[in-house]
Amino acid sequence: MGTHLDSRRNDRTSPHTVRRTAAREGGRWTNNKMEMPTKGYDFTLTHGQRLCSLIAEWWAPGIILCIVLTVGIPIAVSHPICASFFAFCILFVFRGLIFGLFNLLNNGRRHVEIEENGVGFGSITADLWIFTDGIKQIRQNRWGTTSIRHHNGTYVDVPTALLSSEDYQKLENGLKKYHDYWKIKEQTKRRPT
Repeated sequence: MGTHLDSRRNDRTSPHTVRRTAAREGGRWTNNKMEMPTKGYDFTLTHGQRLCSLIAEWWAPGIILCIVLTVGIPIAVSHPICASFFAFCILFVFRGLIFGLFNLLNNGRRHVEIEENGVGFGSITADLWIFTDGIKQIRQNRWGTTSIRHHNGTYVDVPTALLSSEDYQKLENGLKKYHDYWKIKEQTKRRPT
Protein backbone atom coordinates (compact mmCIF):
# COMPACT_ATOMS: atom_id res chain seq x y z
CA MET A 1 0.00 0.00 0.00
CA GLY A 2 2.87 2.37 0.72
CA THR A 3 4.32 1.92 -2.74
CA HIS A 4 0.95 2.63 -4.33
CA LEU A 5 0.72 6.01 -2.57
CA ASP A 6 4.35 6.77 -3.36
CA SER A 7 3.89 5.98 -7.04
CA ARG A 8 0.79 8.16 -7.17
CA ARG A 9 2.58 11.00 -5.43
CA ASN A 10 5.50 10.82 -7.89
CA ASP A 11 3.28 10.53 -10.93
CA ARG A 12 4.22 13.37 -13.29
CA THR A 13 0.96 13.22 -15.22
CA SER A 14 -1.31 14.07 -12.28
CA PRO A 15 -3.37 17.23 -12.89
CA HIS A 16 -1.65 19.18 -10.10
CA THR A 17 1.83 18.38 -11.41
CA VAL A 18 0.85 19.21 -14.99
CA ARG A 19 -0.65 22.55 -13.90
CA ARG A 20 2.48 23.44 -11.91
CA THR A 21 4.69 22.47 -14.86
CA ALA A 22 2.59 24.53 -17.26
CA ALA A 23 2.71 27.55 -14.96
CA ARG A 24 6.47 27.20 -14.48
CA GLU A 25 7.09 26.99 -18.24
CA GLY A 26 4.82 29.92 -19.05
CA GLY A 27 1.80 27.93 -20.25
CA ARG A 28 -1.88 28.17 -19.37
CA TRP A 29 -4.25 25.53 -18.11
CA THR A 30 -7.70 25.79 -19.75
CA ASN A 31 -10.46 23.22 -20.23
CA ASN A 32 -8.30 20.42 -18.81
CA LYS A 33 -5.67 21.00 -21.51
CA MET A 34 -2.26 22.51 -21.16
CA GLU A 35 -1.67 25.30 -23.65
CA MET A 36 2.00 26.10 -24.00
CA PRO A 37 3.17 29.22 -25.80
CA THR A 38 4.20 28.19 -29.29
CA LYS A 39 7.31 29.23 -31.11
CA GLY A 40 7.51 29.13 -34.84
CA TYR A 41 4.83 29.24 -37.48
CA ASP A 42 1.56 27.39 -37.89
CA PHE A 43 0.21 27.36 -41.43
CA THR A 44 -1.69 25.28 -43.96
CA LEU A 45 -0.34 24.64 -47.46
CA THR A 46 -2.86 24.12 -50.22
CA HIS A 47 -2.89 20.95 -52.34
CA GLY A 48 -1.65 23.00 -55.29
CA GLN A 49 1.36 24.35 -53.36
CA ARG A 50 2.30 20.88 -52.13
CA LEU A 51 1.85 19.37 -55.62
CA CYS A 52 3.98 22.10 -57.23
CA SER A 53 6.73 21.51 -54.66
CA LEU A 54 6.59 17.76 -55.26
CA ILE A 55 6.84 18.21 -59.02
CA ALA A 56 9.69 20.74 -58.66
CA GLU A 57 11.61 18.30 -56.46
CA TRP A 58 10.93 15.11 -58.43
CA TRP A 59 10.44 16.00 -62.12
CA ALA A 60 13.81 14.65 -63.37
CA PRO A 61 13.79 11.49 -61.23
CA GLY A 62 10.16 10.99 -62.28
CA ILE A 63 11.17 10.87 -65.94
CA ILE A 64 13.92 8.38 -65.08
CA LEU A 65 11.37 6.31 -63.13
CA CYS A 66 9.07 6.17 -66.17
CA ILE A 67 11.93 5.01 -68.40
CA VAL A 68 13.06 2.40 -65.87
CA LEU A 69 9.51 1.08 -65.46
CA THR A 70 9.01 0.91 -69.24
CA VAL A 71 12.15 -1.18 -69.65
CA GLY A 72 12.01 -3.08 -66.37
CA ILE A 73 8.42 -4.34 -66.24
CA PRO A 74 8.67 -6.67 -69.27
CA ILE A 75 11.91 -8.12 -67.88
CA ALA A 76 10.48 -8.45 -64.37
CA VAL A 77 7.37 -10.32 -65.58
CA SER A 78 9.43 -13.24 -66.82
CA HIS A 79 11.66 -13.39 -63.70
CA PRO A 80 9.70 -13.21 -60.39
CA ILE A 81 12.77 -12.98 -58.14
CA CYS A 82 14.10 -10.19 -60.31
CA ALA A 83 10.69 -8.50 -60.06
CA SER A 84 10.74 -8.46 -56.24
CA PHE A 85 14.30 -7.10 -56.16
CA PHE A 86 13.37 -4.52 -58.81
CA ALA A 87 10.30 -3.43 -56.81
CA PHE A 88 12.34 -3.10 -53.61
CA CYS A 89 14.94 -0.96 -55.39
CA ILE A 90 12.24 1.28 -56.88
CA LEU A 91 10.59 1.74 -53.47
CA PHE A 92 13.92 2.54 -51.82
CA VAL A 93 15.18 5.01 -54.41
CA PHE A 94 11.85 6.79 -54.86
CA ARG A 95 10.66 6.72 -51.24
CA GLY A 96 10.64 10.54 -51.09
CA LEU A 97 8.29 10.70 -54.07
CA ILE A 98 6.04 8.04 -52.53
CA PHE A 99 5.88 9.85 -49.17
CA GLY A 100 5.26 13.11 -51.06
CA LEU A 101 2.27 11.56 -52.80
CA PHE A 102 0.90 10.37 -49.45
CA ASN A 103 1.51 13.88 -48.11
CA LEU A 104 -0.94 15.20 -50.70
CA LEU A 105 -3.69 13.20 -48.99
CA ASN A 106 -3.44 14.94 -45.60
CA ASN A 107 -4.81 18.36 -44.69
CA GLY A 108 -1.56 20.33 -45.25
CA ARG A 109 -1.37 21.71 -41.71
CA ARG A 110 2.24 22.38 -40.66
CA HIS A 111 4.21 23.79 -37.76
CA VAL A 112 7.78 25.00 -38.38
CA GLU A 113 10.30 26.38 -35.90
CA ILE A 114 13.50 28.01 -37.15
CA GLU A 115 16.29 28.35 -34.63
CA GLU A 116 20.00 29.10 -34.85
CA ASN A 117 21.10 25.45 -35.00
CA GLY A 118 18.04 23.64 -36.30
CA VAL A 119 14.76 23.68 -38.18
CA GLY A 120 11.92 21.79 -36.54
CA PHE A 121 8.81 20.74 -38.41
CA GLY A 122 5.75 18.59 -37.93
CA SER A 123 2.01 18.53 -38.19
CA ILE A 124 1.08 20.11 -34.84
CA THR A 125 4.43 20.56 -33.09
CA ALA A 126 8.04 20.44 -34.21
CA ASP A 127 8.52 16.67 -33.92
CA LEU A 128 11.33 16.30 -36.46
CA TRP A 129 14.48 18.41 -36.50
CA ILE A 130 17.26 18.97 -39.01
CA PHE A 131 20.50 20.86 -38.38
CA THR A 132 20.84 24.18 -40.18
CA ASP A 133 24.44 23.42 -41.12
CA GLY A 134 23.15 20.57 -43.29
CA ILE A 135 20.94 22.82 -45.44
CA LYS A 136 21.86 22.23 -49.06
CA GLN A 137 19.48 24.64 -50.80
CA ILE A 138 17.02 27.42 -50.05
CA ARG A 139 14.67 28.03 -52.97
CA GLN A 140 11.91 30.64 -53.24
CA ASN A 141 9.17 29.20 -55.42
CA ARG A 142 6.75 31.04 -57.71
CA TRP A 143 3.76 29.52 -55.92
CA GLY A 144 4.49 31.41 -52.68
CA THR A 145 6.59 28.95 -50.71
CA THR A 146 10.22 28.70 -49.75
CA SER A 147 11.70 25.19 -49.94
CA ILE A 148 14.45 24.29 -47.48
CA ARG A 149 16.34 21.24 -48.70
CA HIS A 150 18.59 19.27 -46.33
CA HIS A 151 21.50 17.10 -47.44
CA ASN A 152 19.73 13.95 -46.23
CA GLY A 153 16.91 14.47 -48.77
CA THR A 154 14.41 16.11 -46.41
CA TYR A 155 12.74 19.22 -47.70
CA VAL A 156 10.41 21.56 -45.85
CA ASP A 157 8.10 24.08 -47.49
CA VAL A 158 7.21 27.30 -45.65
CA PRO A 159 5.09 30.16 -46.99
CA THR A 160 7.52 32.89 -48.05
CA ALA A 161 5.41 35.65 -46.47
CA LEU A 162 5.84 34.10 -42.99
CA LEU A 163 9.64 34.08 -42.93
CA SER A 164 11.32 37.08 -41.36
CA SER A 165 14.74 38.46 -42.26
CA GLU A 166 16.16 36.86 -39.08
CA ASP A 167 14.85 33.47 -40.22
CA TYR A 168 16.48 33.90 -43.63
CA GLN A 169 19.72 34.92 -41.92
CA LYS A 170 19.70 31.75 -39.78
CA LEU A 171 18.99 29.58 -42.81
CA GLU A 172 21.63 31.27 -44.97
CA ASN A 173 24.24 30.91 -42.19
CA GLY A 174 23.55 27.17 -42.14
CA LEU A 175 23.72 27.03 -45.93
CA LYS A 176 27.09 28.84 -45.87
CA LYS A 177 28.45 26.40 -43.25
CA TYR A 178 27.37 23.46 -45.42
CA HIS A 179 29.04 24.80 -48.56
CA ASP A 180 32.18 25.87 -46.65
CA TYR A 181 32.50 22.36 -45.22
CA TRP A 182 32.36 20.74 -48.66
CA LYS A 183 34.71 23.34 -50.13
CA ILE A 184 37.32 22.60 -47.43
CA LYS A 185 36.83 18.87 -47.88
CA GLU A 186 37.39 19.23 -51.64
CA GLN A 187 40.55 21.28 -51.08
CA THR A 188 41.99 18.66 -48.73
CA LYS A 189 41.40 15.96 -51.36
CA ARG A 190 43.28 17.91 -54.00
CA ARG A 191 46.19 18.78 -51.72
CA PRO A 192 49.16 16.47 -52.40
CA THR A 193 50.49 14.53 -49.43
